[in-house]
Amino acid sequence: MMSKRNTDRRRRATRLLGGFLVTLFLLALGVIVVLAVVFVRSCGSGAAQEVTVPSVLSMTVEDAERALNELNLGLRVVDSTFSDEQPAGVVLRQQPPSGSRVREGRVVGVVRSLGKQSLKVPDLVGSTLADAQKKLSLSKLSVGTVQKVYLKKRRQGVVVKQNPEPGKMFNSPVRVDLTVACTDADYAIPVPQVVGRPLYVAERLLRNSNLAVRNVAYIASPQGEPGEVISQSLEAGTSARFGAGVDLTVSVPRELAEGAVHRFRFKFRLPSGLPGGELKLVAHDELGQAVVYRDEVEAGETVEQILVVQGRASIMVYFNGTLIREDTI
Repeated sequence: MMSKRNTDRRRRATRLLGGFLVTLFLLALGVIVVLAVVFVRSCGSGAAQEVTVPSVLSMTVEDAERALNELNLGLRVVDSTFSDEQPAGVVLRQQPPSGSRVREGRVVGVVRSLGKQSLKVPDLVGSTLADAQKKLSLSKLSVGTVQKVYLKKRRQGVVVKQNPEPGKMFNSPVRVDLTVACTDADYAIPVPQVVGRPLYVAERLLRNSNLAVRNVAYIASPQGEPGEVISQSLEAGTSARFGAGVDLTVSVPRELAEGAVHRFRFKFRLPSGLPGGELKLVAHDELGQAVVYRDEVEAGETVEQILVVQGRASIMVYFNGTLIREDTI
C-alpha cells in the first residue's frame, strides 16, 4: 500500500517538474524574442526614415525651407525665372513633387520667381539726348551718366552707345548710361587732377573726361609710390578739347629704371568710344624694334602683356595703323 502511494507521489512530482520546465522554457523563449525585437529596432533606429514631401509651391523660399526642415529635408534653389503670376521670392516649381516618399535628408530643388519681367530697356542709339530721356521716362527708367565723345562723322548730340543694351529686361528701375556724339572739336572740357593717382586710375579719370593718355614716361623718383603719376602735361583745372592727349610721368623703383633688362606688366584699354579694330604693340629698345602684340580687339577691351626690354625702351601703341600712345622707360 505504501509502495503505491510513493509511486503516485513520484508521478505527481514528475508531472509538476515537467510543467515547470515547460513554463520556464516558454518564458525564456519569450524573453529571447522580445530581446531580439528590441535589438533589431535599436539597430534600425539609425537608418533614415521615409517621409512624404509636402507642397511648398507659392511659399516664399524662407517659409518653404522651414517647412522642409521640420521633416528633416533640405532645400536648394536650382533656378530663378520671371513670372507674371507670382511675386519675387516665391517658389514656382519643386522636385521631387509633393506627395513623393523620400528618405530624410533629401534635398528638394526649387525654382524661384523673379517677379514680373516688366521693364524693358528701349533702343536709344540714333536718338537725340532729349528724345532718349523721353523714351526712358515712358519706360519708367532714367538716365544715368552721360558721356560725350568727339565723333565728327556723327550728328551732334546723337546717342551712339548705351548701357544696358536695348531689349534688356528688369523687374526694378535702372539707370541707363549714354554716350553722346560731339562734333565740335574745340569744345572745352576741364582736365582732371591725376597726379598722386595710380596709373590705372589716372587712365580711367582721363578716359571718363574724353581725354586720352598720349605718352607715359617711367622714371625713378623719390616722389610718390611706385606706379603713381608724379606729373601731367596738362595742368589740372585747365581746359582741353575733346580727345586731347595727356603726357604722364610715373614713378618706378630705381632698380627697374637702372637695370639693363626690364620686365614689366603693360596694360592698355581701348577707349569705348572707338570701334573695334587691330591693336599692335611695338617695342623699341637697345636690341632694335619688334612687334610684341598684334590682335583684333573690341571697344573697351583691355590688353595686358608682360614685356621684356633691353635698356631704355619705348612701347608704341598702334590702332588700325595709327599711333595713339607711347610709353617710355
